[in-house]
Amino acid sequence: GDFYPDWSGGGYCLNDGNEPDYMKLNPSLWVYSTRSSCCTRYYSYAYNDCMGSDAVPSGKYYPDWDQNQESRCVSDGQEPDYMASNPTAWMYDSAEECCTRYYSWDLGACVTNSGGTAVESATRKWYVLDGEEKCVQDCEVNASEPTCGGLANPWDSLFATSSECCSQKVSWVSLNVCDATSQGQTPTGSSKWYVDWDNLKCVMDCEGSSSCGGLAEPHYALHVNKAACCTTQLS
Repeated sequence: GDFYPDWSGGGYCLNDGNEPDYMKLNPSLWVYSTRSSCCTRYYSYAYNDCMGSDAVPSGKYYPDWDQNQESRCVSDGQEPDYMASNPTAWMYDSAEECCTRYYSWDLGACVTNSGGTAVESATRKWYVLDGEEKCVQDCEVNASEPTCGGLANPWDSLFATSSECCSQKVSWVSLNVCDATSQGQTPTGSSKWYVDWDNLKCVMDCEGSSSCGGLAEPHYALHVNKAACCTTQLS
């Protein structure tokens, strides 16, 4: 039979056919075809108790706020009643989804603490590393992959290549310098020529040899050879 709220007997939702007359006279307003629907409607604050032996763990992940020690989501079937009665609003199929929703500022640690693998959340795209003039990849930091800077935050802009990230987010640094640094390499310069205005001569965008004037700044005009540099800017 249909389930009704047993307010007088304290039995939560029952289907024994003993609902009060006013419920029988208007069943569409008071009774439900399933215990879950009845419990959700009338006892959402005690959903698991209301469901009793019919309670089935959802297997979904929810934020484990009660332990107050580390960022993590769990799927132990012990979610609070308000989550159990409305899982679509609170719970997720994977640890990654749950962590992204509730612990985005600590995503990598949350995924790991929740029994997942942070690698699954990594896009391996590029984002600018705060406080440093370079871009890094969206993946867990590890010694074998020096370009990994940790999992990106939800608000970080992601780019397909380090060059694209550098040009968009570190535009005040020469592209070749930012790109090389981001890739874990030593910047070498473009080997083009620019004017050293302090000495009024053209020098090469490089370091080391007598022709080099150091790595060019982004605003320097670069020329394919020394003659073009001198003709264009010093004649």
